[in-house]
Amino acid sequence: MSMTEGVKGRSPSADRRALFVLEYLVDCNATQAAIRAGYSPHTAEVQGCRLLRNAQVADAVAAGLKEKMDSVGLTVERVRREMARLVFSDLRKLYREDGSLRPITELDDDTAAALAGVEVEELFEGRGDDREHVGYVKKVRLWDKNSAMVTAARHLGMLKDKVEHTGKDGGPIETQDVTRRLSTATLRQVLAELDAES
Repeated sequence: MSMTEGVKGRSPSADRRALFVLEYLVDCNATQAAIRAGYSPHTAEVQGCRLLRNAQVADAVAAGLKEKMDSVGLTVERVRREMARLVFSDLRKLYREDGSLRPITELDDDTAAALAGVEVEELFEGRGDDREHVGYVKKVRLWDKNSAMVTAARHLGMLKDKVEHTGKDGGPIETQDVTRRLSTATLRQVLAELDAES
């Protein structure tokens, strides 16, 4: 029996939610997962958002993502280690004492992890059969150290992108929608005054 045929004791909507979870784990695109799970393409974006807010769906997605990350060895500790390699990379480790570039096989693991790419170009003099090899141009590119440092600083709480305010006793700030108490005419007048000020 396929996922879409239903399971005894489960509703078709529960089966469709389960199918959505499986499809979401493919590419983490809620809209496309909703379409592939059988929701209308016209409402898929809304349905995808709604489904991700559902506690059971969210738990299933979290469990599925954790399983996927575990299967490829992607752990928090490993990500932190790689981040540290970029933050603390030292360009001098790429070179020998005489200033020549070390071959990749001679690099320690931390230095090799900081490399984004290596480009080698052969240099020749002359043309055709008379050309003679005269050397190489070697270019190395490191991952962006600044981005790694910003990410690490955020991770350590040194940078804040969002400031949260709390209300009484640490709870949420109470807000009121004052526009509900205004008449349409008054609301138009307020909006016109704001427009005139800008």
